[in-house]
Amino acid sequence: MQNSNPFQDIAERLDRIESAILVLKPEEKKASIQNNPDERLTRKELKEQFKLSYPTIHNLMKSGALPFEKVGRSTRFKRSDVEAYFSSKKSIHLN
Repeated sequence: MQNSNPFQDIAERLDRIESAILVLKPEEKKASIQNNPDERLTRKELKEQFKLSYPTIHNLMKSGALPFEKVGRSTRFKRSDVEAYFSSKKSIHLN
């Protein structure tokens, strides 16, 4: 028989579970970002997913380069509009 500390066993199991979750989490995020063109993004989501600063987002809105919608007091961006904006910028820089 093995006289192991039950708390040590629990700690080891929790470490394995935590490691498994950390491995799965990036895959979960990638799956949730699977380009739904009708998805509406908040400013925060736009900032995080497309690596933009808030002032850049504001300037794009103000210039009309990036279409947006107001839902109550919050601002939403259609994913397909954002991707279209960036693909047009990519094609300009490639030419």
